[in-house]
Amino acid sequence: MSNGNVVAFKKRDETGDLIKELLEERKQVWALYCTVSGIEEYVTSKSLEEFVQALCQLANWIELEDELLGEMLA
Repeated sequence: MSNGNVVAFKKRDETGDLIKELLEERKQVWALYCTVSGIEEYVTSKSLEEFVQALCQLANWIELEDELLGEMLA
């Protein structure tokens, strides 16, 4: 296998890992959104403020990762 192919496979693996991570984070965002909006019943000791803060942190992190992914693929 040539060095170019190795680099391409490594990039593909890294991109695949990043996509999996982004999908997992998006699931977390939706779960938090559903909890905050009351769409589904969810019993927890966390306050609404803690849920909103966690949702905002995940949204900011996803935005940053989207920017980084765009730079990687450019």
